[in-house]
Amino acid sequence: MKIGLPPRILLAAVLLTAALVGVVVRESLARARGAEVVLPINAYDPRSPLSGHFVRFAITYPIPKGAACPPGADAAVPDWRWVILRRDGAFHRVASVGGTRQGDRPGDVPVWGWVTCHPAGDGDPRAQGALTLDLRVDRFHADQRQAEAIERSLRLDPGQSPSAFAVLSIDDRGKARLKGIIVNGRRTDLTWL
Repeated sequence: MKIGLPPRILLAAVLLTAALVGVVVRESLARARGAEVVLPINAYDPRSPLSGHFVRFAITYPIPKGAACPPGADAAVPDWRWVILRRDGAFHRVASVGGTRQGDRPGDVPVWGWVTCHPAGDGDPRAQGALTLDLRVDRFHADQRQAEAIERSLRLDPGQSPSAFAVLSIDDRGKARLKGIIVNGRRTDLTWL
């Protein structure tokens, strides 16, 4: 018995919808089960003609004059490695970078990432240093008005303390997923439904 074209189209639509719902549920569960970390961010342009409106950001820490990069975060050896995040006040900092996912303290969170660190004094002795962390999480989609307002709030002057943060969920394998952002004390969570 042959199935006609309309029932086949309906069956394909049902299967594709079920697959999409499955992906959304799986990602939502993964975000809920992971260890939550809060990292400082700085923003970029929130517009893209093909992707819609979003806030693009980088996870960046200022390195004060006289301070060194965390152990293993050598700018001369950039590569994907285990990054140990440790809570320090309102947000998490990079405690160390290396080949193992073991932290020194309880509560340390290992994540797979790329660290670039330039301490103060690289080139210009008056310049402040910076550490940038790439976890393959760099944008928060929102409607145009919300994305532009968040982007304006996120622009930091060099040396200014962070006022915006990314809230991430880190799973057992060290993969980071965006949960939301905090701008000027207001948290906006990523919602799929």
